Amino acid sequence: DVLVSAVPNETRKHGVLKIDVVISSSRNYDEAVTVGYDIYSPEKELKYYDLRDATAKAGKLDTVHFETFIYGAMERLWSAENPKLYNLTLYLKRNKIISEFLPVKVAFGRTTFDKEHIYRNEKPIEISAAVYNAAATEAQTEVDINRLKARKINTIYVNFPQPYWFYDLCDRIGMYVVDRANINTESFGGDRSRKGTLANNPSWLDEFLEREKNLYFRSRAHPCIIAWSLGGDSGNGYNMYRAYQWFKSVETERPVIYGNG
Repeated sequence: DVLVSAVPNETRKHGVLKIDVVISSSRNYDEAVTVGYDIYSPEKELKYYDLRDATAKAGKLDTVHFETFIYGAMERLWSAENPKLYNLTLYLKRNKIISEFLPVKVAFGRTTFDKEHIYRNEKPIEISAAVYNAAATEAQTEVDINRLKARKINTIYVNFPQPYWFYDLCDRIGMYVVDRANINTESFGGDRSRKGTLANNPSWLDEFLEREKNLYFRSRAHPCIIAWSLGGDSGNGYNMYRAYQWFKSVETERPVIYGNG
């Protein structure tokens, strides 16, 4: 697993790139490896690179941490109006030979919420939204998103988790997204008595939390995500409340919403 954070530093003059790479050995013995990365600016200029020797332990997880300033990042912050993306490549070497690599799009800046407005890079977002779900192909979806943007739409509400390339397109084109968990239990009724609906039936809590966690960990690194929705119309109750609590324990800046809440 990989977690990438690209935010302004305390002086708001430079960007801080933080990378956590989780490693382990699938073999029955420990392995000496080298974890590295390089990052290029939107203008394809190499900004930084680094290498770390580490030990991938058999059957255990370990984390290799990188942190550095990226100069000039504050002039290249990502927003829907100006979608500046850096190109990050992570790689792992065994015996000096690259055995794994992962390309990642990185955007500097942050999305925050003050319980009244959503901000991107400390500027309030004036939301102009449409409901849209990905078409059958990436090519058609790109056409559709560009058409929405031509209509001055800057935010998409989805009805369920989208293909991975949908979020890549929104990052590249410049479109905010309110992502929604794959929870739609309206047909089970809205009775709020204990076990009257799945959302208020504690025996289903693990299934609810699993889908919320899948939603979050899958798309948390995409700058296009400005908010999270707990699901479609599914009634109210204990499971949704616990799902909200879990989200707020891991996501401190972006808002969490639910239409039935």
